[in-house]
Parts: sequence; structure tokens; C-alpha cells
Amino acid sequence: MKRITLSALLMTLFLLLGCGSGSTKAEDPQSRFLKSIISLSNDFLNVFTSLSDMVGGVLGFNTNTKKSDVAAYFKKVHDVVQGIKDKLNKIVADMKSENNPNSEATDTAVKALITNTLDKIIQGAKTASEAIGSDSNPIANVADQNAGAAGEEASVKSLSEGIGKIVGVVLKEGNPEAGDDKKASDGSTARTAAAGDGEAGKLFATANVGTAENAKKSAADAAKAVGAVTGADILKTMVKESGDAAKLAKETTGNAGA
Repeated sequence: MKRITLSALLMTLFLLLGCGSGSTKAEDPQSRFLKSIISLSNDFLNVFTSLSDMVGGVLGFNTNTKKSDVAAYFKKVHDVVQGIKDKLNKIVADMKSENNPNSEATDTAVKALITNTLDKIIQGAKTASEAIGSDSNPIANVADQNAGAAGEEASVKSLSEGIGKIVGVVLKEGNPEAGDDKKASDGSTARTAAAGDGEAGKLFATANVGTAENAKKSAADAAKAVGAVTGADILKTMVKESGDAAKLAKETTGNAGA
């Protein structure tokens, strides 16, 4: 999974300013600009090292994590990215006040970043944080006295939309339909619904998987079935409109097909 960075934009902005800076003062415009860019880059990476690692990874979310902690994370994302937006706008304003010849080109690049990326992340994080609220229950607490409680539909929809905005910006390559339904044995034949010999489904059968050779084939087939799925794919699936994740949040039966 590609790491989410601002390196391309930062290099562009640095070059734009560097071309027009000939000052030799102790802290000339180029030096101040570079320090600002490094600071912004660190801020961004600290909160967005890799969104695809969200589940049980960098953020450390697990079954004991409180829902309010998840809301607090998205609030942090909102605040950090909003801060980056504000600082970038200040950098452009400073360049213009110093009559830097590249200020207009830099302004155009910054506006594109803000419109196409930062504003979407800011709005998505705000929506997700507000949808979760201050619930102190663990994120895995989805049932009460063995009876599941349906999620409030408006909140589920808002949460999905909020995360979806962020995922859409930073994980564009994710595919909610990712996976492989072709058997490892020949790479072209689709697996059967009844899980035939040597297929991944045999690993979950109550009966014996068969010969040692078939057992190896089943293991290889299982690896092939999930091997192409990435963190981006998982997150795309989570926020897919009318997907199983959304349906389960509304059901008390645990049946996404209900």
C-alpha cells in the first residue's frame, strides 16, 4: 500500500519558491518556507501514516477501543488537516507580501490541493466524528443480553459517508469487489458453491478435506482467494453504499441478507 504523503506537492512548492529567492539573510524566505513545509509534512504523516492500516494497525483500534476514542481520532484528523490548510494559506500570503515572483503559481497549486484533497478530508473527518459522538461503549459491543440492537440509520449513513470521503481521497485504488473467485489449480475455473476437492471452501468443511494432496491444494486456493485483497479494498468495502457492513449495522439478526 502506498504511503499517504504530501511529498509531490511539497517539492513543487519548494521549487517554485526556490527559483525566485536570492536573499542571503540569516533566515531568508526559502529557509522559512522549507521549515514550514517540513513541519506540515510531519503533521500530516503523524496523523495519516497510512490509512490502510487503520483497522488494528497504526491506530491500535481493537475490540476494547471505545467508540468515543474512534470519534476522537477523526476529530484529530480534522484539526490537523485544517491546521495544514491554514498554514499553507499563510505561506501563500507571506509569499505575496514579499513579492515573490512565484506566489501566483504556488497559490494555484495550494488551492488545487485544498479543493481536491484537504477540504474533502476535513469534511469527511468532521462527519465521521460527529456521527460516532461520545459513546463510551467498546466498538465491539454490538449486542445487549444476546440481542443485537440496530444502529441508528442516520448515524450509520453519516459515518459511512464521512469515512467514505476520506477513503475516496487517499485510497482511490481500493476496490470493494476485490477478491479472486478462480481456483489456484488452473487459475481460470470458478470455485463451486459446494466447495469441491482442493478448493478453499474445504478448509471450513466439517468433513475431511480428503487426500494430503487435496489438503495442500485447499490451502493454496485459500491463499489465492484472499491474496489480492488490500487494506484499501477492505475500507472501500466498509463504506460501500448498501454493502454488508451498512446492512449489519441496521440489523438485529446478524444477517446482512435480511
